[in-house]
Parts: sequence; C-alpha cells; structure tokens
Amino acid sequence: MTDKKSDDRIEEQLNRLGIGLIKHLDERFAELSSRMDRFENRMSSLEGGIDTVLKNQETDVQERLAGNRQVDRHEDWIERAAPGLVPMPRSVV
Repeated sequence: MTDKKSDDRIEEQLNRLGIGLIKHLDERFAELSSRMDRFENRMSSLEGGIDTVLKNQETDVQERLAGNRQVDRHEDWIERAAPGLVPMPRSVV
C-alpha cells in the first residue's frame, strides 16, 4: 500500500497536469476563436463585394433593357413617320 505522502504527491502532480492542460486548451481555443473571427470578417467582406457586383450587374441589365425599349420605340416612330425607311442595324450588345 502507498502512504499518505505519496498519494498527496500524486494528487498534486495530477492537479498541476490538469491545470496545465486546461491552460493549454484555453490558449488554443482563444487562438482558434481569433482565427474564426478573422475568417468571418473576410467572408463578410467577400459577401459584401459579391452583393455589390450583383447589384451593379442587375442595374446594367435593367439599363440595357430600358435602352433597348427606347431604341424599339424610336424605330417604331421612324417607321410611322417615314414608312418603308429601313432603320440602321443595331450593334449586338
């Protein structure tokens, strides 16, 4: 059988190991948390950039459609004003 001093020493060593392990895990989790925060910030920034590009693309499409409708109206007006006049071909956009 082991004596009381030996048991106390083993318990003290286990406590120190446990405290060291907890300290080590806390440091690692803090580092991981920091990395995750940086990753989330980067993803948020990319998401904002993609949203901006998509909104600009949507605006470009709407402006192109509005321009095409305006050209169609002008061609109709020209055809009514001067029947038989051949309109100039549109460039392909």
